[in-house]
Amino acid sequence: MIKRLLTIDAVAAMLDVSPRTVQREIDAGAISTVRVRRLVRIDADEAQAYIARQTNTRRSPPCPSTSAATAGTID
Repeated sequence: MIKRLLTIDAVAAMLDVSPRTVQREIDAGAISTVRVRRLVRIDADEAQAYIARQTNTRRSPPCPSTSAATAGTID
């Protein structure tokens, strides 16, 4: 099965960022690429995996200063 390969510009459009931002992520090792001679391509599954890795599903606990339990108190 042939995998769909995307250009840096296509991935940038998917993420609504500049192609330079995608290139920085590639350089940092966050996005894997496929080289076809001098052309750089990104597997569509890799692009989706990158998006999944960047999705923040955890919520941070509120700052102690904004907690209802300590509202109005002075430390």
